[in-house]
Amino acid sequence: MFQTNTITSLNEVLETQIAGFRTVLQVSEKSLEQIESLSIDVLRELLRYRQEWIDKIQKLEERRLELTDQAGEGDTGAYVQEISRLASRLVKVGEEINAHLEQRKIKYIKLISDTAVGKGYRQRTPRPDTKILDITQE
Repeated sequence: MFQTNTITSLNEVLETQIAGFRTVLQVSEKSLEQIESLSIDVLRELLRYRQEWIDKIQKLEERRLELTDQAGEGDTGAYVQEISRLASRLVKVGEEINAHLEQRKIKYIKLISDTAVGKGYRQRTPRPDTKILDITQE
């Protein structure tokens, strides 16, 4: 992808950050469009991929701060606004993906619970000193 230590210009860092945000955002949005048909393994791989890119973007941010301290702000306002806009969209898409995964998790927990009840696994009478915990509430 990119090496943060070879970038020497503040504008170059900002352009690389924007390119990184756009790439991960594009992949995330395409995955979100197809999220119903994607397996859990594919979604986990997507989240791992997103995290790798976000880590690289954070390293670029550290490099940007170094260069800003050395050279001053300069004319970076438009870049920073674009980065902020892309980051906001990336967070929203991430929240939607996580919400979908949460819904799937609850669906599978209920399915397993219903299957267990149907097979008689949960029909034991609880001891009076035990408490029943409903795991679907988490």
